[in-house]
Amino acid sequence: MNLDRYSYLWKEKKDEYVVVSTKSGYGIANKVKKSVVIINDPKLATALAQEMIKHGSKIYSSVIAAFADV
Repeated sequence: MNLDRYSYLWKEKKDEYVVVSTKSGYGIANKVKKSVVIINDPKLATALAQEMIKHGSKIYSSVIAAFADV
């Protein structure tokens, strides 16, 4: 799976976008804009979150925790 078009998540905007890890899986949030990224493909969402983690993106246990850390 080619994730290059999403690389801004772990490169240019790494300080804004974070991984939210829950019992049901991964999510991606923009903690600066206090918004979530909607990804309709669970495999893509997991691949993006794993790539973000690999590049050192922050991980939170909830969106509330991510939004509070600005």
